[in-house]
Amino acid sequence: RRVLIIDDEATARYILAKLLQDLPCIVRQANNGADGLRMAKEVLPDLILLDLNMPDISGFTVLDQIRSDPSTGTIPVAIVTSLALNELDRKRLQAQACGILNKSELSRDQIQRLLTEAWIKPVDSVASIQ
Repeated sequence: RRVLIIDDEATARYILAKLLQDLPCIVRQANNGADGLRMAKEVLPDLILLDLNMPDISGFTVLDQIRSDPSTGTIPVAIVTSLALNELDRKRLQAQACGILNKSELSRDQIQRLLTEAWIKPVDSVASIQ
């Protein structure tokens, strides 16, 4: 399985990659939204872990573009953020993402559950893992 991490923070990418290290997947990393969109089309990952707060293109826009492109529209996307989401943003993300993870609470078990959920359920079946 292929996992694409899209996050502008090197530390966040490192932590996610370490949490995925012993799991049966190949990890690719993009350090901004534009590179993430390009890599999503090239790699066609089995899961995307997406940060929301990026300087070039927000994660919200990246998610919208992934969903609107036929080649990437069905790829499961999990949001990994430190933002405090309001109810409107949470509902919007739950409609498009397979999970919402808080960066401050990440664990290997949580990532393993997310991978299992994302690879078993179709993209329109959303679970907010917290």
